[in-house]
Amino acid sequence: MRIARSLLLTLGVLTLAGAALTIRTPGRRARWLADHELTKRYLATAAANFDWKVAHDSLDLVALDRSTREAIASSWTSLGAAIAERRFVWTFHDGHTLARVRPAIWWRGVLGAEARALPEPAPPSATDTPAPPPASATPVLTPDLDAGAACGRAGLDVKARPDGWTLPFPAAAGATLLDDPEFPAALVPLADGRRVGILRVANFGHEHFGTGCARAWEGLRRALPEPCLEGCQWELVA
Repeated sequence: MRIARSLLLTLGVLTLAGAALTIRTPGRRARWLADHELTKRYLATAAANFDWKVAHDSLDLVALDRSTREAIASSWTSLGAAIAERRFVWTFHDGHTLARVRPAIWWRGVLGAEARALPEPAPPSATDTPAPPPASATPVLTPDLDAGAACGRAGLDVKARPDGWTLPFPAAAGATLLDDPEFPAALVPLADGRRVGILRVANFGHEHFGTGCARAWEGLRRALPEPCLEGCQWELVA
């Protein structure tokens, strides 16, 4: 009986400690919502099938984001917030992108200080005007930068190229090569007179395609926000 009481007491203490370490606080709530913003950024910029899944499944991204934020903000524990975020990712039904809830979520805040609570952003108004940046703020991207410098500030290498890929199909009779330094393609005739197009994608990582970054910069620099401060380099990465 004494052993049973000791085990129950130990279990109770562990339960209380676990709740204390994971239960919602203003700092943890802010951190959960910040994780959601990072997840959205990843999906929109790095998930290969994101745009197609949104169009194919007729997803309402605004409503999905709103309901997920509400679920995360109202969660009582870190585990509940993580499950809400997993549900958000799984809504896209993309086998290339998975979200798992790992036990480490329970230990957030144990090894570091609590994050300060972030104020809720006010809803935008038609009369709102952006606040002027601090006088000491240094633009990250400016229209006068060349592609190498702009891509470098975005953490990309304009000289990057995928390795080891060639397109042998032009050797086929009647084939036409559509030459491109990064995405070569060929039109190969079929026996019935139709043609099939073959496109070589060497790598699904955007960081391997420096020429693509240079092209993106030429299009972005004309519409660059002024001033383009910290964080705007994500526009180039996207």
